[in-house]
Amino acid sequence: MKALKHVYGPVASWRLGFSLGLDPVSPPKTCTFDCVYCQLGRTVFKVSSPKEFQPKVSLRRLMADLEEALTRIDLKRVNYVTFSGSGEPTLHPQLAEMVEEARKLTGKPVALLTNSSLLGYRKISEAASKFDLVVAKLDAADQRLFEAVNRPAEGLELKQIVKGIKSLRRKMAGKLAIQSMFFRRLDLEASNFSDRNVEALAETVSTLMPDEVQVNTPTRPPAEPFVTPLTVEELRGIAKVFREKVSGAHVISRTSLKLARAAGLRKTSEQEVLEVLKRRPCGGRELAAVLNAREAEVSKILGRLMAKGVVAKRMVKKRTYFTAKV
Repeated sequence: MKALKHVYGPVASWRLGFSLGLDPVSPPKTCTFDCVYCQLGRTVFKVSSPKEFQPKVSLRRLMADLEEALTRIDLKRVNYVTFSGSGEPTLHPQLAEMVEEARKLTGKPVALLTNSSLLGYRKISEAASKFDLVVAKLDAADQRLFEAVNRPAEGLELKQIVKGIKSLRRKMAGKLAIQSMFFRRLDLEASNFSDRNVEALAETVSTLMPDEVQVNTPTRPPAEPFVTPLTVEELRGIAKVFREKVSGAHVISRTSLKLARAAGLRKTSEQEVLEVLKRRPCGGRELAAVLNAREAEVSKILGRLMAKGVVAKRMVKKRTYFTAKV
């Protein structure tokens, strides 16, 4: 069976239902940010602009992987085909062509998960406008907090990022969602969930006129050990502020992730398990649901991968996650 290097899932997403992931970046992590909470760990290659990005994934290879994936999965189960993966997907110069081809192949809505940093570039904004859904990150309302939380590459300024999102909003026909990540850290002064910071961010988000606001908190192993998730009650309180300040937007907050399976379990492989874990730390049960495989089989594979030293086990709030050592 051909190993898929750039397509993974479908994964269960609290925002998107079942999402089939496409990774136009490919490991190791390449991004314009080095967010303290990132589930992929620290950024290996931090770049300031698309000019610094060297593509490793061609349009042809990505679509070949997608075609192969469609022979293995139940497409009826998929709600979105989602461009995400090993860093910032808008870095890829062929993103516009990729979204069009993915839509033709699958007939499914296509989503983009972006950190918003490059939407000020005309070509990138035009590519992003082709998606049915853009989930754009915005975690802070001032440059100081932006730098503390997202640790951007040199030269990236929050005001330009906000301007880029506004530009995209004007030209896109699809749906715009703003995702904001809130968390607790040892240095409370640098945390972003204080009343003042939440209200300032909600006011900024209101100027973007999103269709949806997603209030999130880290639930997987973060890049930095000082980051801890908020409680459901705290998230609901933050969501209430956004509902009051962002008129016309549907505001949702993370509560829990219900796992679901398609009918008919299938065999999986070490390579499939590893490719998912490179992009999404998972517990054993969740990983089995993603791969639609038996938990016992996945557990054995995880044991072998840990013995080989390519997968590590981490605990977050008494929950076990497995991550790939990329």
